[in-house]
Amino acid sequence: MPVTAYPATPRSGALTSCSTDRGVAAIASSRELASKRQKLSKAAASMRRASGRSSRSPSTTMWPGGGAWLRCRRIRARLACGRKAASRQDCCAERGRGGDSTAAAPASLRASTHSEMKPLPLPRTSRRWAIETASFQGRDSARAHPLRMVTGPGQLPSMRTAVTRGIVSVVGSHPAEACPDAGRCQVSGVTASSYPVPGIRHPAPGIRHPAPERRPHPGIPPIPWLPMLPTLVYSHEACLGHEAGHAHPERPERIGAVLRGAERWGGPIEMRQAPLAAESDLALVHDKSYIDRIAQICADGGGVLDPDTAVVEASWEASLRAAGAGIAAAAAIEAGEGRNALLAIRPPGHHAHRNRALGFCIFNNIAIVAEKLNKQGKRVAIVDWDVHHGDGTQDTFHRRSDVLYISTHQFPFYPGSGWLEDIGTGAGAGHTVNIALPPGTRGDAYDAAFERIVIPVLTEFDPEWILVSAGYDAHRADPLAEMLLESEDFGRMAGHLSKFGLPVIVFLEGGYHLEAIEASVAATLDGLAGAMPDYSIRSPKRSHMMVDLAAEVASANWKGVRA
Repeated sequence: MPVTAYPATPRSGALTSCSTDRGVAAIASSRELASKRQKLSKAAASMRRASGRSSRSPSTTMWPGGGAWLRCRRIRARLACGRKAASRQDCCAERGRGGDSTAAAPASLRASTHSEMKPLPLPRTSRRWAIETASFQGRDSARAHPLRMVTGPGQLPSMRTAVTRGIVSVVGSHPAEACPDAGRCQVSGVTASSYPVPGIRHPAPGIRHPAPERRPHPGIPPIPWLPMLPTLVYSHEACLGHEAGHAHPERPERIGAVLRGAERWGGPIEMRQAPLAAESDLALVHDKSYIDRIAQICADGGGVLDPDTAVVEASWEASLRAAGAGIAAAAAIEAGEGRNALLAIRPPGHHAHRNRALGFCIFNNIAIVAEKLNKQGKRVAIVDWDVHHGDGTQDTFHRRSDVLYISTHQFPFYPGSGWLEDIGTGAGAGHTVNIALPPGTRGDAYDAAFERIVIPVLTEFDPEWILVSAGYDAHRADPLAEMLLESEDFGRMAGHLSKFGLPVIVFLEGGYHLEAIEASVAATLDGLAGAMPDYSIRSPKRSHMMVDLAAEVASANWKGVRA
């Protein structure tokens, strides 16, 4: 993506040139310009021929800095030193591979003041890199401006870059470099595949869609600045005690992957212990007889509840902790102790029905919290991006208009529900939105679904809380599904939700590739903090056709959705 500099107009005067590795001397006087230029050109050509390079190859200066090479050629710059102008010079910068990320640019270039610059092309020469731009004021400005994530491969993303008095300091990726221009510039942030998954070949940037211009969603007022409250992370070691069976994909190691992802994010987090939920809280969603039956089976040492779902004695406490985590998180956010929450809990819950366990789920954790908030008079929206349709959550609120349920899922797939025409019944008609997507769908179709359906519906519904059933089994590394999402795609979906400025609680649902979980959780927290990573592209045509059909169905009940 090209980056253009707009320097301030300097004072008239003599010029000094940017130095090159061919020993170009400073031009001190306009009277000597023609002769010196001719002599220098001949000398440079002789040196190039002696070194075996083409006579047409421009002389260059390279140095490593922030993972990029800076190349200056045919320099023409008008500098301010109190004498008459003597020359005009061009600068061209381009990014290459490699380099010491801690080295700074030569002082001779940092000290120069450029009067004119042509657009500086930054070709994508390194794998897995994408270019994003962010403008800032020059050295006359003392304000720090927020920039997009700037990071290198394997590094943590930097949510903010301080640009103060001409110093560009990119935390975690680039060294501090003095801005050579006293006026307005544009700085390029280089965003790698910020959350690579080991063992997975990530696509080159050439097949990744560049991030579009960030515009506020229609109908969403500007979000006021909020203090940086921590993200509350709830978990408990009791959740490790739940065992679903030998070689079962829903295994205790998933909790560790989520916690590593939260640390990998690098933002402010606060770890908290998940409390026990009261049985009266479970009874908000589940039948009393079903609760008693689960308690008895666990007390007897465990058993099989469903062909995919089994419990042991420790599963009872784990289930109560999983339900209690969301209740505690909502209370803490309501009290101003955090802005968002991440629940590293198991067993998951969105398949659990009122009187039936299903699909690894025992109690419906997210439905319990939604019902709890609803009893307090809050409007709640549930967004479910698990690869499986959350049939248990949908059935809980299928006939109600006070809770909105939106699901993006693979279809046809387990559990066989979630078709487009299922929009709710009775008073709840229209308050269930199913976006069924075919196997092989990538992030571009998901992003289109959010832009065209999810965001307009949420805007019109006007919730006070957003609860997310965050299943990471739509990741292309996951062994149980056939979607092709990247970790950044989950961050982008979370970024869309963050634009509302509402409290968000993220519930762990599916996801069975540990490294993919870790990377996707980090990306999700990044998105909740406001980042909007690029999305993966090249979904099959049928994926976009299904988004069109889902938009057509939703437009019958939501004015903001355009078919």
